[in-house]
Amino acid sequence: MAIARRASAREIPYRQVPNLNILPEEFRRPGISVLRIILVVVIILEAGLGYFALQSRAQGEQAVATLELQLGQTDGNIRRAREDQAQAKDLQASIGLLEQRLSQLQQDYRQVTRGRTYWPALARMVGLVPQGVTLTSVSQDEDGARVSGMASSYDTVMVYRQALEGSPEVRLVVPELLSASGTAGSVAFVFVIKFGGE
Repeated sequence: MAIARRASAREIPYRQVPNLNILPEEFRRPGISVLRIILVVVIILEAGLGYFALQSRAQGEQAVATLELQLGQTDGNIRRAREDQAQAKDLQASIGLLEQRLSQLQQDYRQVTRGRTYWPALARMVGLVPQGVTLTSVSQDEDGARVSGMASSYDTVMVYRQALEGSPEVRLVVPELLSASGTAGSVAFVFVIKFGGE
């Protein structure tokens, strides 16, 4: 009698998976060979590399377009800066001409006003002469007058000077000469008067 022995896991034979394909062999699809698998992998790799190359080319073209746009803007900025520089030179030349014209006008004004007689101011200076003062000459300068005369005393000369300084047309009274005259008690004086007060 033979006693049945249990088979160990090592001794169990490999069982194949049953083929459930009920199609006859001639209608079945042929198996995929290693060569076909390699061919499919190569095609997928080429497609991926082609896509990457197209993406890189598109990005490069976009970068070139951006650089061309920036270059155009920079050229425009440079052109505008040169135009502004030319306009600035034109403005400087115009300013120079205007300054020359202003200088000429100021010179002409001085010549015109030099010949102008300050009749009201001169008449007021004569009208302010106090008792004891005699005017010997009144002449007009560029922006004022010179008054010469004789007075009975220094105090009388100072009274006349204060009266002149109080006149609205007079800006400044400068005594140029104050000296005792040969005539007893008389004082010779010369005032330089600048107009342009109130």
